[in-house]
Amino acid sequence: MNKFIKNNILKLVFTLVFVSTSLTACNKKNSEISNDSFNDSEEYQALIKEAYNFKKTGNNKEALKLLNRAAELVPKDSVIEASSLDDRASIFLRTGEFKKAEEFYLNAIKIIQKTKGNYLLLTGIENRLKTLYALKENNLKCKESDVYPNDSKAPYFPIDIQGYQTVLGTLTEKLASCSDSKTLEPVSIRVVITGDGKFVRAYARHKFAGTKIEQCVVERLKKLIPETKLPKFGACFRGFSYPYMVGQLNADSDGDNKNSDSDSSINNEDSDSDNFKIPLQNSKKTTPPSFDTLNEKIKILANNFNTDPATAANDLFFPKEPFLILKDSKNPAKYYRQLLKWYNEDIKNESKNFKANEWEFVKFEPGSCKWKAPGTEFNKIGYYSCVKNSVTLKNKDEIKKFEINVLINWGNNWYITHLGKIHN
Repeated sequence: MNKFIKNNILKLVFTLVFVSTSLTACNKKNSEISNDSFNDSEEYQALIKEAYNFKKTGNNKEALKLLNRAAELVPKDSVIEASSLDDRASIFLRTGEFKKAEEFYLNAIKIIQKTKGNYLLLTGIENRLKTLYALKENNLKCKESDVYPNDSKAPYFPIDIQGYQTVLGTLTEKLASCSDSKTLEPVSIRVVITGDGKFVRAYARHKFAGTKIEQCVVERLKKLIPETKLPKFGACFRGFSYPYMVGQLNADSDGDNKNSDSDSSINNEDSDSDNFKIPLQNSKKTTPPSFDTLNEKIKILANNFNTDPATAANDLFFPKEPFLILKDSKNPAKYYRQLLKWYNEDIKNESKNFKANEWEFVKFEPGSCKWKAPGTEFNKIGYYSCVKNSVTLKNKDEIKKFEINVLINWGNNWYITHLGKIHN
């Protein structure tokens, strides 16, 4: 072959290979950009946002209609398609179409595994699929209507989540012995419950996942949840999270000897605070937590001052479990009972000053806040303390105030230890 022709043929081949490779890389890059940036699509985002708003109120028909329209816009075999399948599966699950929901969940999982994308989404879908299987295993059926009636007595989803979690928290003492550790430690539990209070499933998160402690807590919750008076809601089910404290509390705090005045106490060696998972805000002097959550709790108290102040005030008082390890005294459980008694008396007396039917929360004003290091004021663990705090309430044109004598923090939350005067 002529050398000139041969050289030109080789050049042409190299050129074609280069162009082909460049086009492939370009197409692949464009495809990746398209998938990665698709969530910025205004039309898609608008449809998803509107669908979620309908889902929150139980309007499954309109939500599904919008999700189907959004599904037509997503790239095939992308993580976004997996998310779209997940969204629609949740509607099918709640309306009782278990088979279709399972199909959509499994297809979504396959796509994510194939693309090796979004691990968090994958974990979420797998958990929702487990909920589906748990519903079937427990012979529980979802039969949500296309549209949840506005005149229903129960809300579609619980409005007072804090109140719901407070009820779940009453089960702590019955779960504490799931660990034989001589120190307390919180186990973060996600529990799924039906609208009429039936147990669906529960599981631990983080380090306790898959442990014997998780198994023990779950088995006990399965028996306890149906016996607990939980507020009803209209949705088929909902998940709630609660940090249950497990471990050996105190001989006086196991629920069988609440009225005992014995000298049993937490041994200093057995309750070494270094072994207890202390919240960051109590482990060292940092910035005091905000009062946002406290304000919400005070609003609930204000709304119930003339009806059921004692119940509304429960969530404001310092929890028993951390108190027993925080206090460096001979019998912290006995002292806790006395504090709670004084607190309930103070609430009862204070409520007499607020006899009008409706009180509106105006503002909370913290008093003097200081860090209390371990070893001061008979405490083994540090905390922030705020004294002489003020709460302002309003009833039409009438303005009234009451004082919270002492607040201390546990983690991000503030709690009352003394509402009125400090007793000796």
